[in-house]
Amino acid sequence: IQDHKKSTYGILNLNDDAFQLGFAPESVANLLNPITVEMYDYKNIIYAHTYPNFGISDVTQKLWAYIHQQSGSIKSSFNNPCLVRGYTANFTNPYNKKTYLMIGSGNFDTCRTFAKHVFNLGQVCPYPHCAINGTYQPPVYGQFYAYGYFAAVATHTGIPQSAKVSQYIAGGQTYCDTNLTTLQLRFPEETGEELATYCFISAYSTSVLVDAVGFSTKTADILFTLDVNSIELGLSLGAMMSKFNDIMIYDQPVLELTTSALILTILLSICFFVGIVISLLLRMSYQKYLRSQGMQQQQKPIIDVNWDF
Repeated sequence: IQDHKKSTYGILNLNDDAFQLGFAPESVANLLNPITVEMYDYKNIIYAHTYPNFGISDVTQKLWAYIHQQSGSIKSSFNNPCLVRGYTANFTNPYNKKTYLMIGSGNFDTCRTFAKHVFNLGQVCPYPHCAINGTYQPPVYGQFYAYGYFAAVATHTGIPQSAKVSQYIAGGQTYCDTNLTTLQLRFPEETGEELATYCFISAYSTSVLVDAVGFSTKTADILFTLDVNSIELGLSLGAMMSKFNDIMIYDQPVLELTTSALILTILLSICFFVGIVISLLLRMSYQKYLRSQGMQQQQKPIIDVNWDF
């Protein structure tokens, strides 16, 4: 981090509640709401944005309702391409409050098409480049760390951390084509629901990267990982992304007076000055008293200091 010539790394985070991204754009000309990050006296202009309600938990139920609607089924069951074959589950539609049986049909490409619907990409964009819900976003640039569910998908699909986006997609397609029984043998510590849902997570996260954010399928600039230099990426980094302006790191120790220390120094100085004034006033008052008593000439020093050694 002390080498200013090294490229910066952007961040991609997909969790249960939100999707987040932050990076240093190639060009800062006409950049809206830029964030200046100063580290080691070196400044970077950053774009960062958090999309609440676009996390896995928030999207799932809405997407299931949309898939049911698009199926046109009036029966008590419907096929869900975002869940692997061999998995079934009850689903209560949040809109009509009816319960249906979902039957996993495991089709990555169809699931991605459905997932793309939630981003409202057809909304009019008043800026040169937009992403989810017509939100301004400059074109992605540079290298990225992708953690959270991005990294979890890489683990479940068996692709390398440095995989191209095209490999990420191919891994998701293979995973969705795999039946639940095979996946349970491969990941015995996970529940059937978790394993079945990773088909959806792989398709949805792909749509986030390619359809919403704008990564090319050919890019190899994303590292899918849960840690950097053995330091786990987690909620703290996600929270910090909204606090970039508060970060100030220096490469050499700097002696600084904090606000509290400065106030304390001023108060002590005032007290010292007031103490001197009071001492002088008391001395003058005492001398005036002695003169009034005719004892000024008789007064002896309290302390007789002999300077002869």
